[in-house]
Amino acid sequence: SLAGTLRTCTKPMSMAITFDQQYLLVGCDHSHIMKMFDLDTLQEQPYITMNFEYIQSIAVSSNQILASFRNGGSSFNGGSPGVTVVDLASRTTQTPGQLGVWQNKLGTNNTVLAASGNGAHVLIAGADGSVLLYDANVGSFTASRHDYTSLAGSYAASSFGQYVVGNHLLDASAAPVRDFASVGSPSGFAFVNAAGYFTTAPAVTSGSGQSSAGTITQIDLASGNLIQPTPMVEAPLLGNVNVGLGTCTGSQTTTNASGTTTTTTTCTTSGGVTTITTTVCTGVGSGSSNCSSTASQGPANTSISGFIRSIAPLPNQTAIINLTTSGFTVLPWSYAASVALPQVTKVVSAADMSSQVAPGGLISILGNQLSPVNLATSEIPLSTALANSCLTVNGQPMPLVFVSPNQINAQMPAQAVGDVTINVHTPGGVSDNFNLTVQPTAPAVFMSGVAGPETNLPVVVRSVNNLLVTDSNPIHRNDGITIYLTGCGQTNPPVGDGLPAPTSPLAVALSAPTVYLGSTQLPLSYAGLAPGEVGVCQINALVPGSTATGLDMPLIINQGGATQTLSLRVVN
Repeated sequence: SLAGTLRTCTKPMSMAITFDQQYLLVGCDHSHIMKMFDLDTLQEQPYITMNFEYIQSIAVSSNQILASFRNGGSSFNGGSPGVTVVDLASRTTQTPGQLGVWQNKLGTNNTVLAASGNGAHVLIAGADGSVLLYDANVGSFTASRHDYTSLAGSYAASSFGQYVVGNHLLDASAAPVRDFASVGSPSGFAFVNAAGYFTTAPAVTSGSGQSSAGTITQIDLASGNLIQPTPMVEAPLLGNVNVGLGTCTGSQTTTNASGTTTTTTTCTTSGGVTTITTTVCTGVGSGSSNCSSTASQGPANTSISGFIRSIAPLPNQTAIINLTTSGFTVLPWSYAASVALPQVTKVVSAADMSSQVAPGGLISILGNQLSPVNLATSEIPLSTALANSCLTVNGQPMPLVFVSPNQINAQMPAQAVGDVTINVHTPGGVSDNFNLTVQPTAPAVFMSGVAGPETNLPVVVRSVNNLLVTDSNPIHRNDGITIYLTGCGQTNPPVGDGLPAPTSPLAVALSAPTVYLGSTQLPLSYAGLAPGEVGVCQINALVPGSTATGLDMPLIINQGGATQTLSLRVVN
C-alpha cells in the first residue's frame, strides 16, 4: 500500500538512512542539493546545499556521512570527481583536499559508496577498478588499492571486515580474497551477519536482451561456495547493459539478389567496434542502378557497466526484497529451506477417520510433509489451495478445509466416483499417486461430539433439548433425533464443490438411507445435505414408542450397500 510520496529531484542517484534511522537522504544529479525526509512523518526537511557537486552515491558511517560526486561547475565539466562530507546540522557539505594520505581525486564519476551495518567502515569502489576504505574509528581513509582494470555490478560492506564488489570478495584491507562462482552477471549482494546473499542475472549475449530468469544463492564466505542456488521468477536488474553487434573476423561481405534488387552487407570489426554497412541497389541489369547505403556502428561485444544494489534483506528477517525486471520480487526468508516430497499413507472419511469415502463427502488425507504449516479456513466457497498445498483427484483440484504436515481435510468432488488417483502438491513437489476407490455412498457419523469431559461422541442430537445423545442424556421413546454425517453421495438438486448446501430447495440424497435402532426401523422425515454446511449430511428420524431400550442399543445406518453401526443408550 502507498504510504507516502516523496518528491525528490530530476535525477535521484542514491539514497541512505542516517545512523539514528531518523532521516532519508537522497542525492541528486543535475541538482546542487541533497534532499532530506523525516522517516516518521514522511515529510520533507530543509534540503542540504551542495557547492558544485552532483551527488552520485551516499554512505552513512557512525561518525560521518560521505558522498561521492562529480563536479558540476559552471562549465558542467568542472574539476575531478571526489568525496564530500555532509554536515546535517548546518545542511551543508565540506570537501576535504585529502582522503587520508591520498588526494581527494577519484578516477571516475561512476563511483559508489557502501557503509557496513555497524557504521564502522565505508567501502568506495570505482568503475575504473579502484577501491578505498574509510574507517569511522579514526575518521579517515586507511586503504586504497587498484587490483582490477574495471569494476561493476553488486557492492556491499559487512560488519566483519569483508567487502564485495561484483563477484569479488575483499578483506579488511580491501585486498582480493577470492571470486565467487557466477552463472551470469552479478546484480546484488547483501551481508547478513557473517553470511551473504548473492543474486545474478543470466549472461546477456550480443544482440539479445536480459533473460526472464535469475538466481539467488547464499554464499559461504570462508570457501566462496554457493549454497542452494535457487531460480527466481525473473531476472534481477543489472547495471548499464551495452548490447553488442557481434564480432566480424576481418571484413565479411554477403550479397543477395532478388529480381532487380541486390543487397550487399559488409561487416567489419576494429578496436572492439563493429560497423555494419548495408547497400541496396535497384535496377541492376537494366542499364542504370539506383543504390543507397545505411551503416550502424556499436560495440562488438555485449558489456555491463555501472553499479547496482538490487537486493535488500529486511532487518526483521521476514523477507528478501529484490529489484527485478518488472518491479520487485519478494522472497520469504526461508526460500532455500529444503522441503521433502509429500507422502500420502491413507485416505478416510473425516467423520470417523476409518470409513470409506463418497462423492461430495468430507475426507481426511493422512501422511507426511503434506504442508509446511497448520492452517484452517472458514472461507466460502472453499479454496483449492491453502498454505501452498493443494490436492487433486484425477487431476481435478479438491476444496480444502484444513492443512497440516500430517493431515489434510478436504471435500471429495461430486464427480469423483469409482477408481481415482489422488496427489498432494506442495513446495516440496508432488506426491506419488495414491489409488483409491470412491464409493457411491459411504455414510459415516461425525465422532466429534463433546459433552463435559466426554469427547469423541457421535453427533446425534435429541430434538427435545438440542443436546448430544449421551448416557446421561439418552434417547427416549417417541424422541425426534438428528444424525449428522458425511458421505451420503449425490443429491437432488446437486450442489457445487466447496459450496454450502441450500435451504430451499433442500438437497435430498438420491440414495435414500434406512435407519434402525435395535430391530426397529425409524421413520425418516429428511435425509440429505445439512443447509448452510459444506459436505455435511443430516438425517431426521422419529423413535417409535415400541423401540427396545438398553444401554448399548445399535444404531444402524444403511445406504446404497454401505453400513455404519453405533451404540447408543435408549430409555423408556
